[in-house]
Amino acid sequence: MNNTQVVEIINGLKSRLSEAGTMQVQGSSGHVCENKFVFHPSASEKDIEKFERESGWVLPDSYHEFLILHNGALLFADDYGSSYNLLGTSEIAMNALNVYPARFYPIAVYIDGAYILIDSDAVKNGEQHYLVWFDSGQLYPLALNFEEWLDRLIIAQGYPYWYWNL
Repeated sequence: MNNTQVVEIINGLKSRLSEAGTMQVQGSSGHVCENKFVFHPSASEKDIEKFERESGWVLPDSYHEFLILHNGALLFADDYGSSYNLLGTSEIAMNALNVYPARFYPIAVYIDGAYILIDSDAVKNGEQHYLVWFDSGQLYPLALNFEEWLDRLIIAQGYPYWYWNL
């Protein structure tokens, strides 16, 4: 795997965190609060291969790279319940729902059950934009890949910036 963009994005975020894994974040209307970040240990290549073989889903290179770095993470967790739970290999299948087509699988859960999904067929077909937002029973194509989504999420300080275009 030659792609290092995800590593650079995560390392840039980590460089701004306190020793306790927190960071002051400004939200809408000037609201400032402390956000917590937790990074899980890495997944092995064996775990990732097993996941793909058993699920039939294809991981894009950038999410594969994330799993090698961290097999899941909690980002932008605040005292009000807002957070992004980036899922590891064992959590993806547990969070898959039967309310969207089987070619989609979740890679992130946002607070109250909204999901960032990967379209496995799009990844298989080599498409660059494979992410979908699933919220309240609706699928919204994001025209993004994982590294773009993650980079922009961090730049937007955890704000779900894709709502601006929906």
